[in-house]
Amino acid sequence: MKDELTIPVFLCADENYFPHLSAVIASAAQNTAADIHFIVLTSSKSDAEKEKVARACGKNKISFVSVGEYESAFAELPQKQEHITAAACFRYLIPQLDFPYQKGIYLDCDVIVRGDIGELFGVDLGGAYLAGVYDYQSRKYAESLKVDKYFNSGVNPYEKRLRLFLP
Repeated sequence: MKDELTIPVFLCADENYFPHLSAVIASAAQNTAADIHFIVLTSSKSDAEKEKVARACGKNKISFVSVGEYESAFAELPQKQEHITAAACFRYLIPQLDFPYQKGIYLDCDVIVRGDIGELFGVDLGGAYLAGVYDYQSRKYAESLKVDKYFNSGVNPYEKRLRLFLP
């Protein structure tokens, strides 16, 4: 696997989400022509669970990054939504990881990939730090959070227009 032809896909999960993690990884692997490097930020210590997830990768590479030492700090953050777990906050650590990639794709563990993620990876970000898609409820949700801009880290199948978020 050559790094310049590899799509890095970042995911975050604790052991409760490992079955879902296997599903999103298997669906991405089966529908993407390019090599993928799955990078999983996790607090899991179970090698058996990690081996099950690794089997879903097919020919692709997987790395597990232990971020368990941050779990208690994230758990103490005030949450506006009860369903946001400490493991969901692991994504904030992605920019600090030591991998040779200039960009990557982040996927939540509750999605099924139905197309080739190479198309998404090929989007030119220009000077933007990230690209995202507003969901159909984002305006009301942003107002409830008292923020000007909001995007969902999940995938919205109803919105096809990718927006670049400039600094």
